[in-house]
Amino acid sequence: MKKHIILLTLLYLLPFMLEAQVDLALNPNAVSLVSPNDDCMLTSNEQITIVIVNQTGTTLSFNVPFDINYSLNGGTLITETGQINAGTPNNATYIFTFSMPDDFSACQIHTLDFTLTLTGGVTDTDLSNNTATRTIISDCAPTLGSITGPGSVCQNNNSGNLTLSGYNGTIQNWEFSTDMGTTWTGTGNNTDTEPYTNISQETWYRVILGSLYGLCPNDTTPYEITTVDLPSDGGNLIDNQNVCDNGNNGMLVDTGYVGTVIDWQYSTDGGITWNNIGYTDDTLLFSNVLTTTQYQVEVQNGSCPSDFSSIAELTVIAGSDAGNIIGEDTVCNAMADSLLSISAYYGNIQEWIYSSDSGATWVSTGQSSLSFSYQQLLGYTIFGVIVQELNCPTDTAFHPIVVLPTNVSGGPNLTITEGDTVQLFGTGGVSYYWTPSNYITDVNAQEPMVWPPTDMTYSVEVTDQYNCKDTAFVLITVEPDLTKIVVPSLMTPNGDGINDIWNIENITAYDEAKVYVFDAYGQVIFYSSPYNNDWDATFNNKPLPDGTYFYLIELSPDFKPIKGSLTILTNK
Repeated sequence: MKKHIILLTLLYLLPFMLEAQVDLALNPNAVSLVSPNDDCMLTSNEQITIVIVNQTGTTLSFNVPFDINYSLNGGTLITETGQINAGTPNNATYIFTFSMPDDFSACQIHTLDFTLTLTGGVTDTDLSNNTATRTIISDCAPTLGSITGPGSVCQNNNSGNLTLSGYNGTIQNWEFSTDMGTTWTGTGNNTDTEPYTNISQETWYRVILGSLYGLCPNDTTPYEITTVDLPSDGGNLIDNQNVCDNGNNGMLVDTGYVGTVIDWQYSTDGGITWNNIGYTDDTLLFSNVLTTTQYQVEVQNGSCPSDFSSIAELTVIAGSDAGNIIGEDTVCNAMADSLLSISAYYGNIQEWIYSSDSGATWVSTGQSSLSFSYQQLLGYTIFGVIVQELNCPTDTAFHPIVVLPTNVSGGPNLTITEGDTVQLFGTGGVSYYWTPSNYITDVNAQEPMVWPPTDMTYSVEVTDQYNCKDTAFVLITVEPDLTKIVVPSLMTPNGDGINDIWNIENITAYDEAKVYVFDAYGQVIFYSSPYNNDWDATFNNKPLPDGTYFYLIELSPDFKPIKGSLTILTNK
């Protein structure tokens, strides 16, 4: 009886046992991936959908449960479950979408490895089609980077390379434009370096970039502009000049040059060797050139090689030379008379002059002969003759004549501070007479007190016991009270009426004052003697640029010079 029951049971279950064997495949021979597909800029939230095929050979008569898993790029295994329902025909497909999306945002080739496993006691008759691998390309838009180039080149005399750096992607082509980007022409170059040779006009460059896998649109880099500089031209120096060896000054001007003045150069050996001056203006002031000197200017325009101007030569010629005055240098009393003559001079005699106050003042004789006669000198007298050659500075020879009584003296030369009083000491006679009569207690005193405001030479006419007269001289050097000379260190010549003029306090009290202003190169940009507090910070009638300048003030040839700096600020 039991055998019959078992047999009947097996006969009943046999159809079900036969149906529990099926063949599900992940798309025969290859995985059929619905999503994601190769694309540009895949995201971090891409849905994964795959096709499962019934390859059992018959329509499914029961539900077939399964596990399906995948790993992305060999990472964590993701497993989900599904079911193909009964009634699914042979070779019919079933679309399975994983519930959780995955990250495909990295720009690379991604690898998906799939495995299908039947569950619920159902046997898969062919496991060889239960695994599959698919690669997905996630492309990225190109990173443009930047082009580096020369910036500027010299017209028709240039060569080099432009370079694209910092980019990501593939170079499709270099392009250039000579009409400011209106039209572009490809060069056919797909490397990161673009050569150029002899560019003659302004040229713009750019690069067309593709993505790494060609799935993203091409993009274009920002353009790089290469400008063209005209060739440097040193211009022309005007002009050759003759200058005098006893003093000269003037200026050299470079005209018609193209570019920027780099430096001036000079040569004293006929151009064999040249020395830099360190000056970048197109006008050079010169003074007291002692030997024949050539000058040239070096000019450079942008990226072009520098060029030199024409050469200007200053030829030093013999200047004025007053030579020597020949004649007596010591005579007695007012009865002296004699003849002076000039020798070894060069130039034309302009006039004879003399001073009876030790050179403080000079008197013209109105004579321009080779010799000059004098009569009855009353005291110490200096004679001079002025000589000038062509337009050269004049030169003067001097000849002092001393009129002596024995041992006549007015005392030693003295130095005082402005405002002080000092005593003079006359000796050698029985009577005395001092001149000038200014700033003295008694012109007839042997030892008067004096208080000159500026350098002054006092002469004393001494009469001895024989009524022989002679004159002695005392130089009183008056050092200025520098606390009374106030020199401003700032000028703001902006027309507001404040510090527009360089106003040196008390300078007008010094009739012999000489005021110099220099620039940073030592060139004289202002000179005045005497100075009337009227300089407005100009040079050659043009405002000076802002900056620091330097001054030198000589109150008198024997005074200590006053030096300092002066700042000019126009916009203050």
